[in-house]
Amino acid sequence: MDLFGQSNFLQALGWAVLNSLWQIALLWVIYQLVTAIFSKANSSQKSLLASSLLFAGFGWFAFTFFSIFFSATSEGTSIAPGLVNIAGSDQFTDWLRQTLPVASVVYLVLLIFPLLHFLRNYRFVQVIRNRGLSKAKVEWRMFVAKVAAQLGINKTVKVWVSEMVSSPVTIGYLKPVILIPL
Repeated sequence: MDLFGQSNFLQALGWAVLNSLWQIALLWVIYQLVTAIFSKANSSQKSLLASSLLFAGFGWFAFTFFSIFFSATSEGTSIAPGLVNIAGSDQFTDWLRQTLPVASVVYLVLLIFPLLHFLRNYRFVQVIRNRGLSKAKVEWRMFVAKVAAQLGINKTVKVWVSEMVSSPVTIGYLKPVILIPL
């Protein structure tokens, strides 16, 4: 367990995850304040703000992780608490140093489940996008082209009749496809 607990990567990941809790909470408060001040903002502006703050939160997490990781490897010592400094509680800090590598491993293992779910869904989308397709009627293709032009969509939107879907489905952003059930 001692060797496991001395892993700089796991220590840095644990501290970064711990710090990300308050970092994301702070970004959430900023979002709430901005949306309260600019209550007349439309949904696309709020969505852009939320997305920007999420990317900022990930960047802050990555910065925290790398700063702790490289400070520990350059010093050759065990990881310092980084941006979280628990003053006056060496016993708690020692407990965190022992617990964070285990929590980091659990965190990484739990990340496998959403990754597997994403891969399964991605594979399914590729299957329904490529198998069991037949050309849609000319009227439908012309209608979709007309509506796409009216909406300002410059990309070609393809329409197919699919044996694999039970309701109309839109797939893709770069290569949009509309699948209509047989």
